[in-house]
Amino acid sequence: MKLYLLIFFNFIFTSNYPQSKIFFSGKEYASLQNEIRKSSIDNALIIASKLEKSSVVEQKLFAKATLSYFLQAKGDVSMSDKKMDEAVLLSKTMADSNEKWKSLAYINNYMGLIDWQRRKLSDALVKLQKGIEYSKKTADIKQIIKLEINIATINNEIENYHLAIKSLRKSDKMIEANSFLFDEDEFLISKSALFLNLGKNYEFLYKKNDVNEKYLDSALISYKRAVVYSKPSIINKLRAQNNIAGLYLEQKKYDDAIKIYQNVLVECSENHLDNEFYAVSYNLGYSFFKKKKYDKALLYFEKVDSIFKIDDTKVAEYMKSKYYQSKIYEHLKEYEKATDFASIYLQNLEKSELKLNEEKEIINNIQSNQALKKEMVELKDKYKSKILVKKIGFYSVILIIVFLVYMILKNYKSKKITEARFDSVLNEYRQRVEELKIKNASLEQETQTMQTLPQGLSLDEEKEEEIVKKLKEIEAKKVFLNQDFTLQFVAKKIKTNTTYLSYIVNKNFGKSFSEYANELKINYVINEMISNPKYRKYSTQAIAESVGYKNATSFARSFNKKTGLSPVQFAQKLDSHNLSV
Repeated sequence: MKLYLLIFFNFIFTSNYPQSKIFFSGKEYASLQNEIRKSSIDNALIIASKLEKSSVVEQKLFAKATLSYFLQAKGDVSMSDKKMDEAVLLSKTMADSNEKWKSLAYINNYMGLIDWQRRKLSDALVKLQKGIEYSKKTADIKQIIKLEINIATINNEIENYHLAIKSLRKSDKMIEANSFLFDEDEFLISKSALFLNLGKNYEFLYKKNDVNEKYLDSALISYKRAVVYSKPSIINKLRAQNNIAGLYLEQKKYDDAIKIYQNVLVECSENHLDNEFYAVSYNLGYSFFKKKKYDKALLYFEKVDSIFKIDDTKVAEYMKSKYYQSKIYEHLKEYEKATDFASIYLQNLEKSELKLNEEKEIINNIQSNQALKKEMVELKDKYKSKILVKKIGFYSVILIIVFLVYMILKNYKSKKITEARFDSVLNEYRQRVEELKIKNASLEQETQTMQTLPQGLSLDEEKEEEIVKKLKEIEAKKVFLNQDFTLQFVAKKIKTNTTYLSYIVNKNFGKSFSEYANELKINYVINEMISNPKYRKYSTQAIAESVGYKNATSFARSFNKKTGLSPVQFAQKLDSHNLSV
């Protein structure tokens, strides 16, 4: 609130009193950029607001893109979009030049980071790659390195840990080879961010393959190196220390973890780092829970709850605090409190799941939450029954057994049906590939049912063949992946009218234009999923967007209609069969 009041009064003052044009020298501009990168969110917003008043277009543009990113970090989506729109409009006023390409690299970097925060991973990747293209035009090695580090974060999100590590190792060599381009703070911040990212990938690899202790050691070494390089950035330092404490928890070194968390908590408070303070408060509660010091655990979990009342955007830690509080009260045999906290956990989990489903974010947290949800449902039912009924009867046990048997049989039958559907789609795909290999160049008219042209219209055979040929060219160029691939769009592109185009599609393909377009998109997805293992790892939202669907739900419905399976089920079946055609 204080920050927004400051920005508001600053706006009023500058609006009512004319000022001379503000200009920052190259050295001052670089210094302000560094200050933004190593500051807390609130301080970064203040510095960027100051820089926004510059009369130099590229300085003003950088400030607006920066404000957009940090406003998104604060949860202000509408204002974030507004500032980014202003930055993009400013870029269009610039003539083609190194300054414009550098500014567009900044814009695409921040837009990519914003999409990452919004869990739109495929969009984020596209924008970060565009940023690299613009940076290459100006040979901006420093910006290329930053973008590569951010792309490694996207690879981490989709569990391409080895690829992310390889990319980060390459970026580290680039930093060392071009260290003369960086001033001291830039060099240290870049190295710190890189090793934080590297440690994160090693940590996730360890959690995925916990029998391999080398990943745990590599994660710990990377986080410690991040601390060494974090002198200019208190945020990087505290995040690295927080992650080190988390690894100690993995090793059951609870006292070492608690000691680090408590030091980090103090520094977060002193530096007004609210997000980090919130996360560390939860971590301390969890640490004391693992040590079975329930009074202290409850103290920190209650602190998490009190912060959530002020800022309800931090749902994850709040939900998990309710989960562990319910477990503590279960241990203390205070069953009514246990069920109350279980209910709160479930209510917030449902809200969280709805939001995730809307964004179609398929990440490991969903599976984890499902497991926790099942446990909480069992706990709630168990102790609610104990409080109200005092006794679970023999018939309840029989009912559970019958239910479990029913579910086993149902799952077995469902598995068989899924297998049959999968085999059918795969065989159809293989048959289509074989047919394409032996198909002659000439186009056969395959449909028996043809619609007739409206009375008064005619179309000669030569014109029809020309339109069909252009349709095939459009298919070959994969124009159908465009979100605007409509009857009107295609008719305009091949220079005909919609009536003729609709008639020809129906005559030659035996379907309406919308059915024809939809089939092209779904067949493309099936082909990519079978032939490209990396494509299977994308979220349903990302796949839908890659073929031009605005709505992931309608895409999933169309995919299911064609294959009998959801995109996730189809990908899982391909992975389980280790198929790549």
